Amino acid sequence: MDPQTLPPDLLHSDRDKLSRGDPSSEDPGPEDPIALLGEVAAALRMARFGGVQAVPRPTAAARPAPQAMDRPPAEAPTVRAPQPAAPPRPSQPLPARVTAPQPGVVAQSLAQQRQLVRDHLHDIFGRAALCTKCPRHHGRLRTVAGQGNVGARLIFVLESPDEASEKAARPASGPPGELLDKMLHAMGLHRDEVWLTYLCLCRGGDQPISAADAVTCSSWLRQQWDAIPPQVVVVLGERACQVLLRQQAPMAELRGRWQTVKGVPTRATWGLGEMLADPAKKRDVWVDLQAVMGKLGLVRGG
Repeated sequence: MDPQTLPPDLLHSDRDKLSRGDPSSEDPGPEDPIALLGEVAAALRMARFGGVQAVPRPTAAARPAPQAMDRPPAEAPTVRAPQPAAPPRPSQPLPARVTAPQPGVVAQSLAQQRQLVRDHLHDIFGRAALCTKCPRHHGRLRTVAGQGNVGARLIFVLESPDEASEKAARPASGPPGELLDKMLHAMGLHRDEVWLTYLCLCRGGDQPISAADAVTCSSWLRQQWDAIPPQVVVVLGERACQVLLRQQAPMAELRGRWQTVKGVPTRATWGLGEMLADPAKKRDVWVDLQAVMGKLGLVRGG
């Protein structure tokens, strides 16, 4: 007999008893654990008697892998997209230090600007000297260019040169010029501080200025006006006032109030020759000049 194998009669003896209903083989049930232990011990003795030295331990059934649904799935770790780095803030440049220009530099710059104006005016008067667009050029000795300060705030516009001014090539010469100098002195000014010019640069044989003359000659005045932008303009003489103000009213209606020409405050008043012919008109002119002084903030001269 193979010592590792139980004899069939021993192997099936208890099974036969159970099948025959042998009372001794009744299952004591879970209520009699002592009897159950006794049966196990008896079975082991029989097996040892039959030569069985060891009984293989039953292999434990592999536990089924837990279903994925037995436990909640672990949340996948959230992968955050890398945030773009904030662009570097541009460094604010330090404010440039403002250095006050040196007085010499300012003076030089102003002198250069005024020289440019003088050059421009020289070109204007050079072209005007060749002008033959109106009859006033006939018999002229020369045109009389404007003179004075190219940086002036105040421009005086006269009608046309007389014989003395044409010969001297200087605006307001002779007795009319002396009267003008007195007027400027009363205002606290000198003719080198203002700009003096004419509506018509040609004498024209002392003839009154016609409408055609005014249209042709006023272009030269307009160019001077653009080169020396004034703050205030004083127009002397009835005909010049009518042309510039584009009004045919008499001087008594034109003077004594502010009007505007090219956006500039303009004062109309009597001409130098008219004052010399009628000294009473000087009083009206002085009233107008005082208004000009107030507009410019001038203090009356001694």
